[in-house]
Amino acid sequence: MSMEEPTFQGSIDLSFLNELDIDDYFKKTHPSNWHPMDYITARCAESLAPFMAGLEEIGKLRPPPSAFARRWTSFMKSEAGRLLEEKSLGLVAIRRNTELQTVQLTKMQVGFASSTFDPTTLKTGILPSFRRIYLRHPKRPGAEELSQDKSKDIKGKGVSKRQRADQGDMREATVTSAEDADPMDYDTIIPETTAIRHSSPAVDSTVYRCSTPPPTMPELGSGIVLEGSMFWDMIGMSSTWRIGDVNISSSFDRSKSSILKACPVMNLCKDNIADFCHNGELQDFMDDSGFFAALDALPALPDMPQDYQDMLDNLFQGEISLEKLSERIDDLMKVPNPVPALNRYLFTSFQPLRTAFMNTKTIDPDMNERQYFRDYVVELLRGALFVHGLPYIWGEIYVPAVSYRKTNDADASGRGKFADGVTETGGHQILLSESSKLHRVQASKDQDDKMKLKRMLRDLLNYTILEMIKNKEQVKPSLKVFGTRTFKDTTELIAMDYHGMYRTYCLGSFKVVSSSNNVRNLKECWEMCLRFSLDVKAQVTERSEMGALADKEVIKLTKAARKLLTHTSFTPPKASGQAPHSPSKQRAHPRR
Repeated sequence: MSMEEPTFQGSIDLSFLNELDIDDYFKKTHPSNWHPMDYITARCAESLAPFMAGLEEIGKLRPPPSAFARRWTSFMKSEAGRLLEEKSLGLVAIRRNTELQTVQLTKMQVGFASSTFDPTTLKTGILPSFRRIYLRHPKRPGAEELSQDKSKDIKGKGVSKRQRADQGDMREATVTSAEDADPMDYDTIIPETTAIRHSSPAVDSTVYRCSTPPPTMPELGSGIVLEGSMFWDMIGMSSTWRIGDVNISSSFDRSKSSILKACPVMNLCKDNIADFCHNGELQDFMDDSGFFAALDALPALPDMPQDYQDMLDNLFQGEISLEKLSERIDDLMKVPNPVPALNRYLFTSFQPLRTAFMNTKTIDPDMNERQYFRDYVVELLRGALFVHGLPYIWGEIYVPAVSYRKTNDADASGRGKFADGVTETGGHQILLSESSKLHRVQASKDQDDKMKLKRMLRDLLNYTILEMIKNKEQVKPSLKVFGTRTFKDTTELIAMDYHGMYRTYCLGSFKVVSSSNNVRNLKECWEMCLRFSLDVKAQVTERSEMGALADKEVIKLTKAARKLLTHTSFTPPKASGQAPHSPSKQRAHPRR
């Protein structure tokens, strides 16, 4: 009797399959009458409601736990098992009326919204091996005798021939020795206990087998989407970026492929980060129409209030020198208490420069990174943020967002969990800083800090989304985070948001005044820092005005947002002969 092959629309989370340590866990923690298929059936119940009848059939065909453990261990040692574990691809076979019917169940990998695979390729590839993990023939008259005969053949390491009846026709099957036997083949499994726990009614001894074509592994790297649009749509973020007739997202995807082809280790592109900052690699690969349209559409710094601008203009009017500027700044403090925050900011941020230029006229070139950042960059940033009531602390500051992502990333190192400066408000970090020395800095540090900061901002944006949802706060598409990167005498003011991709862009920059001869440049430093602090303050105000989420929305969105905090880079497989992941880093490996 022919059966229609069942179909399934959607994605199933089968990550628990990789956590089954059958040989140890089930034997120690569960009674003898409890079977691994009970666990699999229960975990699949919610997502596989249309196929519960088929799963019940699997339960009737299950082997004893010991045989299940041996098959699972053998499978995970095979190439197909490592591929299943690496790509987290779960396939389940449903047996109905002694005919194997297959259903594709694509496990939604953490951080991946969808994986496009060809079902026909999968059936001839990993599926034939996977379905043999836990499926056995139905119990039938004479099954125990056949099992005993088969055990004798294997123990004797001989080759036997056994005739089987198939609707009047006689067929022969060969049983090989234990050393040469395929660990995934039905006939090489040695039953150690009762073949089937649940007795089945007597059926015809005819055995129906499905032919198993030679396995062909599909190309799993094709069609992978790093961040699925469904996640961003659920939390209100735009999954595409179009400007008129130009699809910026598509232009970025094409350029990203070119970059990865030319330089496979370009981690920013792997992480789906579009770098629109100055001297970014993206400009060399992205087509001009898309790149310049993107630049024109990126947000800019807000203008300063007019009274702030007037005060700075008065300080720097006419010819200016260090002595004249010092006198004018001292006059700013000769006002009745309380001294305005802007006056105090200009005075305190100028003090380190006045001290440095008093004798040497230049900043000490041998100054270490900490002191340089503290005296000549922190004072500019911290004072400007304090003008608008925002805190800023410097030092080795712990960043929970990076730690959260690295905890869930098997290949992550312990580095990069600290920033040189942080602004935190409302329980969320919103600004991260990286710094360097003024002189004699290795060129590699420029690229290292660039990549580190932008990955940190990406983690911070995702982590902020998750924390806001947990706190029942709505997430608006305009959500963004900020960063500063100081390399030698230049400090970049950076922002990151999500608009079809992670967009990182430079809002502005300033050069630290390192000599008394260019003290006039201090005006630009103050202007940029004050405008930057206005942008940060506007984001803080916008977050505080967001509405609350209902409990039902919180549960749904938390699951979606948590997917963003996991490793999403596609790492090419290692050279042949090496396992895709080290067993010490991958908990999913069964015990060898």
